[in-house]
Amino acid sequence: MTDPIYSLMLMGILREQYYVWDKEASINFIKPGFSCLEAEFVVTQGMLDEIAEKTACGEKCFPEFITHIKDDTGDVVATIQRKLYIRKKPKYRSSENADEEMTVT
Repeated sequence: MTDPIYSLMLMGILREQYYVWDKEASINFIKPGFSCLEAEFVVTQGMLDEIAEKTACGEKCFPEFITHIKDDTGDVVATIQRKLYIRKKPKYRSSENADEEMTVT
């Protein structure tokens, strides 16, 4: 239900300039869900700014997202923790780090 959502959202937002991969996830099942289930997925501008800042020179970023799966009465039936791997592709990194990478063998 939730596997690709954050990766796909961030791939769409960050475009071809970034690698975006799922790194790890865990699920805490709280109680059975006997009705329709729903989840809300949020990526804020603050999160995007932090990712851009951390990856500007090619560093890796591992943002974590928590999603609560709720039943039709609003009770949480499961909590999903997901960690992504995000890194700016070499040709889009700042020139300071690009020069350094070219001289390292």
